[in-house]
Amino acid sequence: MLKIMYALITYDDLVHSHGISGLSEKSYDHHAILKVHFVAETDKGIVFSALVDDNELLQFKSLSMPLVNVSYKIIKNKKPPRRPISTSLKSMKKYHRTLNNLTMSEKNWKQFLDPKICILSQCYY
Repeated sequence: MLKIMYALITYDDLVHSHGISGLSEKSYDHHAILKVHFVAETDKGIVFSALVDDNELLQFKSLSMPLVNVSYKIIKNKKPPRRPISTSLKSMKKYHRTLNNLTMSEKNWKQFLDPKICILSQCYY
């Protein structure tokens, strides 16, 4: 099951991991980190979000450094949109496009991220 992880990595640990992109294809707390996205830079380190999945099938190597303020977000499926009143080609294309983006995947996971202000206010200040 895909989840979103928010965490902070200190500057010292960031050097050892060769940047936040070096966290991809590693495991942390039995979760495989699939993709990583930069959120903000603070005085303590770098805040990032990551797409994670269970590590049982993937068997990624464990991350050797600790992460700070780790939180996970489970995404529930969105409600399907109502059918458009107008049956024009443009409105039908938009309707089918939104139907395809109701569940989180590796391709569209960034649209499910919380706003940057929310991430920073909840966990890091």
